[in-house]
Amino acid sequence: MKKSKQISNSKTADSGGKIIFENPVLCSQLFNDYVDMEELKKIKPEDIEDVTERFIPMFTEQRDADVIKKVHLAENKEIFIALIEHKSGVDYNVIMQILRYMVYIWEDYEQEQNKLIPGVSHTKDFKYPPILPIVYYEGKDEWTASKSLSERIVLNDAFGDYKNLKLPKGYLDGLFENSPEDVLKVIARVIAVILRKQNVPENDIQDLVDKIERRQHMGLFDDWEGFDVQEERRNGEEIKLIKQVSKKISLKQDAGKIAADLVEDEDHIKRIYDIAIKYAPDYDPEKIYNELISKNKAIVKS
Repeated sequence: MKKSKQISNSKTADSGGKIIFENPVLCSQLFNDYVDMEELKKIKPEDIEDVTERFIPMFTEQRDADVIKKVHLAENKEIFIALIEHKSGVDYNVIMQILRYMVYIWEDYEQEQNKLIPGVSHTKDFKYPPILPIVYYEGKDEWTASKSLSERIVLNDAFGDYKNLKLPKGYLDGLFENSPEDVLKVIARVIAVILRKQNVPENDIQDLVDKIERRQHMGLFDDWEGFDVQEERRNGEEIKLIKQVSKKISLKQDAGKIAADLVEDEDHIKRIYDIAIKYAPDYDPEKIYNELISKNKAIVKS
């Protein structure tokens, strides 16, 4: 028997907080009156969407985040995610639990946006929605668990604010010149492994390794052009999808059926479809791809 993705939760029980957050009117009143954020002061019940069911796979017996709300801000298209965690007793690891949930939610958002516009999460303008974590505590004892993530990290005061590390001029030159032979060989091997993963030709790799081991390291990468392997892979997958869509168009299939057959987002398939039919009967995938990218960039800017 195929097991359900839903994880049963025998510990869940009704509570005052659960009733409040499951009711859109009460939930909006709480956001308006008690959450000290200007963006949430004018939220109406119809602006709140319950998306708890979408995230059931991340809930477990030990981690019972009860409610997740998507809050649509009235004045624009931006959203907040409200993550409401109910606790009947003090849980000293709740801050780490919430962090795991937040990362899960952001990853889900990233995947959804990439389905609509492939690769959009790798663009400069892409932003993730803010998540407002709320711990609704109904226990008898005073809440004494950490309210800051840093309090759960050993030596948290050893690290200050982020500072850009600027290596002194000639630092790498000195590293090559002063390293013992065995260390130099390790450096060469590490660089070779990295370059092979980037599909750099073996002859070029060996030439570079020889120069490193002979300490001829000056200007090794001056003539090299950057190559984004992940970006090229995404481009290749998109062109493959365009070819599949074009073939099905030639068989007189509509966008809805194509999306269903290929198990792809229908809006994205519709965008490909609308462009591809203009290039019939040849369906040049490169031309279709270039026009699709141009339109996707226009959508992101707008």
